Amino acid sequence: VKLTAFTGRTRNEMAYYASSVEDIRRDPRDNPLAEDDDYRTSLVSLAWARALGTDASLQTTAYHVDFGGAYDVAWEGDLYSYGLASRLTGAFATWSERLGAGALDVGAHGNTYRRDHDAAMYPDVDAKFYENQGRKNEGSAFAKANVELGRVTLYGDVQARRATFRYLPSENAGIDPLSVAWNFVNPKAGLRVQ
Repeated sequence: VKLTAFTGRTRNEMAYYASSVEDIRRDPRDNPLAEDDDYRTSLVSLAWARALGTDASLQTTAYHVDFGGAYDVAWEGDLYSYGLASRLTGAFATWSERLGAGALDVGAHGNTYRRDHDAAMYPDVDAKFYENQGRKNEGSAFAKANVELGRVTLYGDVQARRATFRYLPSENAGIDPLSVAWNFVNPKAGLRVQ
C-alpha cells in the first residue's frame, strides 16, 4: 500500500495583457502587471498492488485532485475577479497474468470531474456576474494480450470508453445548458518480428 499526498500554492504574478511594442523596446522584460492570482492544488492517491501467485498481479489506485483559486484582470479602470475550482476523483485497476508464451492485461478506469467558474468585480466580489459549472464523467475498460511465437510476437488490445459532459451555467450567464456523450471503441492488432 502506498499513500501519496501533497499540496501547493501558486502565485504566478503574470499580466493578462501584452506589453506594448514601445514598452518591449524600452525593456524586453516588461510585465504590465496590474492583476493578482492565487491558486492552491492538492492531490492524494492510495495505491495497492498484490502478487497473485508467480504469474499474476493486481494493481489498484484511487485518487483525488483539488484545484482552486482566482485571478484578477484590470479592464477599462475596473478590476475583475475570475474564480476557478476543479475537482477530479477516480480509480483504476489492472489485472495482469503471464500465460505460458503469452500475457494478458485487463483493466478499468473511472473518474468524475467538476469545474466551477465565476466572475465578479471589485470591491464586491461576493456579487457574482455568473457561476458556471462543467461536469464530466468517464469510464473505460481495456484488454490487452500478446503471444510470443519464436521471433514473432502477435499482439492485440481493445479499449471501450464512455464520457459524458454537462455544462450548467447560472441563469444570468447568457449561455444555454449543454449535455453531450461520447462512446469510443479502439481496437488494435498486429505482429512484431525481432
